[in-house]
Amino acid sequence: MSTSHGHSWQPKKAKMSRPSKGKSQVPKAPKPQSAPKRRRGRKSRFVEVEKVERGSIIVDRAPRGAPRRDGNIDAERDYICLDDINNDLELPTGFPNTYNGPEKVFYPWWSNNRLKKTTPDCLLEALNREINYFIHYIKPRHAEKTMRRYLIHKVSVAIRNAWPNATVTPFGSYATDLYLPDGDIDLVVKFNGFSNDRRVLDQLADIISTNHISRSFPQVISNATVPVIKFTDRLTNIKVDVILNADSGVKSSHYVNDTMHAHPGMQELVLILKHLLAMRNLNEVFTGGMGGYALSCLVESFMQMQPKLAQRTINAKENLGTLLMELLKLYGINFNAGRVGIDVKRGRFFKAYGHDRFGNPVFTITDPNDSNNDLGAKSFKTREIREVFKKAYFSLYGVMHDYLEFGMPSTQFNTSTVIFNHIGVIPLSMMEQRANIMRVYRQGDWRKEKYYSSFCE
Repeated sequence: MSTSHGHSWQPKKAKMSRPSKGKSQVPKAPKPQSAPKRRRGRKSRFVEVEKVERGSIIVDRAPRGAPRRDGNIDAERDYICLDDINNDLELPTGFPNTYNGPEKVFYPWWSNNRLKKTTPDCLLEALNREINYFIHYIKPRHAEKTMRRYLIHKVSVAIRNAWPNATVTPFGSYATDLYLPDGDIDLVVKFNGFSNDRRVLDQLADIISTNHISRSFPQVISNATVPVIKFTDRLTNIKVDVILNADSGVKSSHYVNDTMHAHPGMQELVLILKHLLAMRNLNEVFTGGMGGYALSCLVESFMQMQPKLAQRTINAKENLGTLLMELLKLYGINFNAGRVGIDVKRGRFFKAYGHDRFGNPVFTITDPNDSNNDLGAKSFKTREIREVFKKAYFSLYGVMHDYLEFGMPSTQFNTSTVIFNHIGVIPLSMMEQRANIMRVYRQGDWRKEKYYSSFCE
């Protein structure tokens, strides 16, 4: 046989090892086989609580299920790393010291519903059930709603005592019921003749401080695009942002409420994505993340374009698992953020050129209340946001792929979190904030304040 260059090709002869002179040829003992080394800097896909000792959680890795054999998904590369579960953690105050597994620590929404479980028929039904448990846990309790209303009431009374004609209106996630247990409150103060100069902002901050509402003197940020006052409530540790004479936030809240009423299931999907981004500090616009209003428009556009939802052939609330996976796949993998814009008011996509000043693609989302406002222009961390969506999709798809290919006893659906354990991790800071609000509500010291007499509980 000859090659294309005309030279004959012959296989290479194997080299024979020659015994060295002067040395006896004693065969060496075979080395004991050790466990394969793990790559440094990698993190396992699952976490498991090994034991608990007086308030400290010892976390150890214990992969669940068979290893992946699909070349398109890498169990380590596609794992969504959460810093909160990589080190020894402190238990939130008010929680018991005895745990039987990871569910009570990182998945309280699962352990709280343990006695209500019935064996589902399929994986998608199990995913729907876990999503419903998660949403039920994330939604505010009666005590949380009451303490937030009371905080708004305190601020309103203090401001009206100084400026009788002023009005205080909540907007944002509080007004739309899309806030997480550790979410903040956005307020707008309206008053004729107000201006956003530093003097008025300092007066408002002084009113909040002298009425002993804030834990420390409020922070005044007057050089921002929208001047804002930030403070933390003295009783509940809830963070509050106050702005002056801005109607856009209130209009946006009204629009989101109307949209959620028209699209059942939208609230659940927005809460999941919001939690997903908040866990990675990608939920604030001023740091390059995506705010709740823009996130709501993303979900609304998806529900407008989803064929079966548009034709009303499926019930969204009964198919949250399927819709969540399609939503994550669309915006995490398939959507061309730099070339395609979103217009929810007209229910369409359009050709756009959405890039930040460094040339990186960003979402182009037309504000339904103001066509000249692009809700995604300031989200310069769009690449990180899409990466989170992509990895979340791969995590859900990978777990379902493993179980479908290698099988799983139906009883395992009821023994641990099966599918949603990658996305539904609850940070200890969130549990501590909820426990603190519940403690303040039950102790009842807030009912002794001067503001309580005019508050309708």
